Amino acid sequence: MVKKLLKHELWALFRILFCIAIAVVCFAVLSRVLLAVQMATTTADGKTSDVMALLQIVSLLFYGFAIFSFVAVAFGLGVHRFYRTMFTGEGYMTLSIPATPMQIVWSKLIAAVLGILFATVVSSASLCVFIIDWHSNVMQEFMGVFGELFSELVARVREAPLLFAENAISTALSLPSLLLVAYAMLSVGQLFTSRRKLMCFVLALAVVFGIAFLEALIVDPVATAILGAVPEAAVQHLAVWLDIAGELITDVICIFIVRYILRNKVNLIA
Repeated sequence: MVKKLLKHELWALFRILFCIAIAVVCFAVLSRVLLAVQMATTTADGKTSDVMALLQIVSLLFYGFAIFSFVAVAFGLGVHRFYRTMFTGEGYMTLSIPATPMQIVWSKLIAAVLGILFATVVSSASLCVFIIDWHSNVMQEFMGVFGELFSELVARVREAPLLFAENAISTALSLPSLLLVAYAMLSVGQLFTSRRKLMCFVLALAVVFGIAFLEALIVDPVATAILGAVPEAAVQHLAVWLDIAGELITDVICIFIVRYILRNKVNLIA
């Protein structure tokens, strides 16, 4: 059932993300073309057309906004899909299908993670389109950029393979943790009888400030004491595993909250 639900979620999410991805790539190509034209029309004393300079600035602004907002939009769409299909009128249909609430949540979580990864890859590829030299072999330029990145990655793995693997695990857990925290806050917000969206926003602020408060007063001092009691060679490894433990605890708490509310306290609104 999760496979069928995931297929539906991917279609609903990626039909929007593909359109945004095309726009991001088009902005990259347009900015690169305008840059090439501007460089070609620049005189020996450095003067260029005011119109061309203005177009280049505008295209770069739009492109910069597009690549930096694409990942945020993918995250927002994943969270919005969870809210709309679970806690609005669509929830009557969603919760009536022959699947458990957690199967629905897992399908939405996996689709949202894949959407964010897709946005990251497209944004990175569009940067390559913008920075490569189009006067040379384009494929060679692409392979050169990715070859340098791969060489840097291999060097880091060879330098500290265990630490690299630990950081990779921590990074892989951080993204689902953010989504699960958002799911949990949206779920708790539905327990209120009015102004639920406002209460979700208030909860988000409370969680952000609460986590910062706990980290400053409890987590950081405890972590510092623990790290100060271990050998120096193990400090980096232990610090990463403390992050992993925190993310896993957060995931478990958020999953429990979402599961409990969806099974016992859900109150759908039109």
